[in-house]
Amino acid sequence: MLKPHEICIHLSYWLETVTDDFAKQGDPGVRAATAHEVLERMGSVGLPAYDDVHPFKHVIETGSPHARYAITEQTSAGWQIDLRSVPYDFEPMALLALQRNRPDWAIALRTGRMA
Repeated sequence: MLKPHEICIHLSYWLETVTDDFAKQGDPGVRAATAHEVLERMGSVGLPAYDDVHPFKHVIETGSPHARYAITEQTSAGWQIDLRSVPYDFEPMALLALQRNRPDWAIALRTGRMA
């Protein structure tokens, strides 16, 4: 059972695929997902920046604290994807992350980057 201050997350990638190339010649350990991979996954929600070790060490950074989502539409020409970025008051969430002993998340929420 998780304690109230513990956070359990499951990271699912939609537009990125994790590779085992982290730090090889500056590689972040991710690449753009193929169209097939995107169609298989169809959706994700998460932090604007984070690092992880599963399945290999990698870093994801949006470079912005804004909330992001995508609108997908299947057309006669194929899938159309419209990526949206929405400003929001991220500071309360950054403060909550600090209260829960997650200074790394506070930085990510404020900047869209890892420390």
